[in-house]
Amino acid sequence: ESEGKFADKVEGYCGLMGMFAALADARKAEIRRLQELEQQARNKAERLRKVLRDVLVRLNRQTVETVRYKLRLQKAGGQQPMTIDEFAEMPEQFLQTIKTVDKAAIRAALESGKELPFAKLEERSTILVIK
Repeated sequence: ESEGKFADKVEGYCGLMGMFAALADARKAEIRRLQELEQQARNKAERLRKVLRDVLVRLNRQTVETVRYKLRLQKAGGQQPMTIDEFAEMPEQFLQTIKTVDKAAIRAALESGKELPFAKLEERSTILVIK
C-alpha cells in the first residue's frame, strides 16, 4: 500500500513539473513576443529621430522650440570615430595577440589518459530522467 502511495506522489510531482515547465515555456514565448514588439517600437522611434534630424540639417535649423519640446542639433560627444582598414599592412605596435584556453585540446589530452596539473575530468552528476 505504501508503495502505491509513493507511486501516486511521484505521479503528482511529475504532473506538477510538467505543468510548471509548460507555464515557463508559455511565459518565455510571451516574453519573446513582447521583446519583438518593444524592438519594433524602438526602431520606429529611431527612424523618426533620424528623419527629424535630417530635416533640421537640411533646413539649417540648429534649434526648434515647441510648446512641449526643445530640440537642438549638436555634435556627438565621446571619442571621435575612426575607420581602420584591417586588410592593410600594419606595424606590430598596433597589433594585439590574444591568448585563449583551448578546452577541446585539454579535454582530448585528459580523455587519452594524460595527466595535466592544471585540469582534470570531473565525475558526471546524477540526473533524473522522466519519460
